[in-house]
Amino acid sequence: MAFIVAPQAVVRPGIIELRWGTPDLSLLPVEEVGAAAREMLRLVGPPALDYGTNEGRPPGPDEIAITDGISPALHQVAGLLVRPGDAVLVEDPGYRLALGLLRDLGFEPVGVPFDTGGLDVGRLSGLLAGVREQGLRPRLLYTVPTFHNPTGVSLADERRRRLVELAVEEDLLIVEDDVYRELWYDRPSPPSLWSLAREVDGGADHVVRLGSFSKSLAPGLRCGFLTG
Repeated sequence: MAFIVAPQAVVRPGIIELRWGTPDLSLLPVEEVGAAAREMLRLVGPPALDYGTNEGRPPGPDEIAITDGISPALHQVAGLLVRPGDAVLVEDPGYRLALGLLRDLGFEPVGVPFDTGGLDVGRLSGLLAGVREQGLRPRLLYTVPTFHNPTGVSLADERRRRLVELAVEEDLLIVEDDVYRELWYDRPSPPSLWSLAREVDGGADHVVRLGSFSKSLAPGLRCGFLTG
């Protein structure tokens, strides 16, 4: 029996496509993933193909949960924590799929100014005050602070800690999309907002970090995690 696999992205021969979040297919660990799947089936048997538990298999129940990628994790966080009358803030410009997901949930995102240093943290307080004047409650800020999509800009170091401090002051939840952290070239990525939050009094309660292995391991596996 022949199988025909139609990929979502059209990759033209000899061209590195920058329009898609798709790795070079020749780099995907086909043999390793196959070996891991066979070993799991040998050890666990049919239950390995069952639904599994609702909670997933988090190594630290109070800190980490396994997700099936970034988008479902964002959908879960926003769906659970945002209510009618709440405002969801996003970078302007922002990641288009996240914007669509938030709108599908019934929230109209509020754009936060963005410049060469990333999200303009200095203007955020005034923006939050304006949102409250409209009778809305700023509840959640979705941000891609490291290798931002679509601009590629990383949030300036001096803005990162201030953003966490501001989230505590304003009782605002930061949802940090950290999917591109491992894709650095000349120097390591800056510290995540999640890691900086541990150094700010009350900060750990105001940052949720979303991560994924889809861009580096295998997009179709939808492997990700939520730290919060």
